[in-house]
Amino acid sequence: MPLDHGPPRIDHGSPRVLFAELVAKALDRTGVSPSPHAAAYLVDLLAEAIRPDPDSAPETFTEGLLHAQRQCGAERVSRLRALGDRALFLSGFFSDSLAERTVSVGWVVEVGRVAYADLSSLLASRKVAWTGSCLYRELAERFPQYSEVLTEVGDGVRAATSAGLAPLFQRYLRLGRTADRRRLLRRGLVVPEGRGKLQ
Repeated sequence: MPLDHGPPRIDHGSPRVLFAELVAKALDRTGVSPSPHAAAYLVDLLAEAIRPDPDSAPETFTEGLLHAQRQCGAERVSRLRALGDRALFLSGFFSDSLAERTVSVGWVVEVGRVAYADLSSLLASRKVAWTGSCLYRELAERFPQYSEVLTEVGDGVRAATSAGLAPLFQRYLRLGRTADRRRLLRRGLVVPEGRGKLQ
């Protein structure tokens, strides 16, 4: 994604068109107002996530952070970005699957924030990457909000294509998140109050 030439243009006829619409709706529903670069980044992140790299070796978030911090130059930039992107995508779009594992969503969010913050600091020393530095600082500082936007996108996709609202309702019963209660109410369900453990 060209960081120093404005937000990427959305190519009509690509998955980015659909993801741009989904992200715009999710931003409206959550009330999150990102910079144009960050909004475009979320769209690109979703579009790239549907084409996983078959050569990438799975590693834990802790291993990924340690490996990234041991690198220098372009390799460190690449690893930090990949780690931040993976954490943002999984903590948002697939937060349900994380809740079923031993790793907590909070830990994944923290790793993603650290990765983006380190990347921002690294790019700040390169004057040609000033826009990138600002973008990754924003992603680090507002990581939970952008994760919530991707959760909204994921819930919308699943509600339209799978078992509907059951997974969302089960997550609300399990975690008691206020944001999930709002989603259920918007979709016309009567939801008991007082379960909200998390905001």
